[in-house]
Amino acid sequence: MYPMLMPAPRNRNRTFANRRAPIQRQDHVTKTPRPQRKPPEKRKRLAALWSLAKVGGPAVVSVAALIISLLTYQNQRAANAEQNAIDAAAAASSREAYAAQVSYWLVAGAANAPPDLVVQNRGSAPILDVTATITASRRNVALYNGAVLLGTIPPCSIVTTSVIAMVVKVLASTYDVRSLYFTDASGLSWERLNRGVLKGPEPASAIPTGLSEPYDLYGKVSAADGCS
Repeated sequence: MYPMLMPAPRNRNRTFANRRAPIQRQDHVTKTPRPQRKPPEKRKRLAALWSLAKVGGPAVVSVAALIISLLTYQNQRAANAEQNAIDAAAAASSREAYAAQVSYWLVAGAANAPPDLVVQNRGSAPILDVTATITASRRNVALYNGAVLLGTIPPCSIVTTSVIAMVVKVLASTYDVRSLYFTDASGLSWERLNRGVLKGPEPASAIPTGLSEPYDLYGKVSAADGCS
């Protein structure tokens, strides 16, 4: 009788070693996205723009500098023109300091007589070579047209004269003094129109040569109001 063979005992350690470890789940794992490569066409456009910027950059800067220079020049030119206008106005005002004080008008004379001429000099210096251009007409027909030299008008004074009646020897219906020429204390010649407009300074040759008679102007001199 053969002996009974018993099966060899299993290696339990080996059996457990061959078992796979359970896979642990990893929750909340953030995956980093892979960078996407730019399409070839877009890369080409960027490269072209970069090349253009490298080449055209200095030109753009030069154009911008030129524009800024032009704007600065225009602004400076406008400022200079404005200052020149201010200086010219100040110079004109200074030149007119004496002439602006001179005026004239007509007042009614004696009955059936031409009007009197009144000349006012509110300045602090006399006016010289005062010449009046006188006209007289009747029914739109000119009867007299001439210039009369009145001479010198003292400062701060009003002179009233009947010079029109002295030079116009005919009876007229309309009398007028179109303008009054004079030379101020600075030696500048001016013309005051009957509308009050002041013209000048003018050259001395612009003053018409008037009749010179010994009119007694100073017998009718009065002080000017508010004279400077």
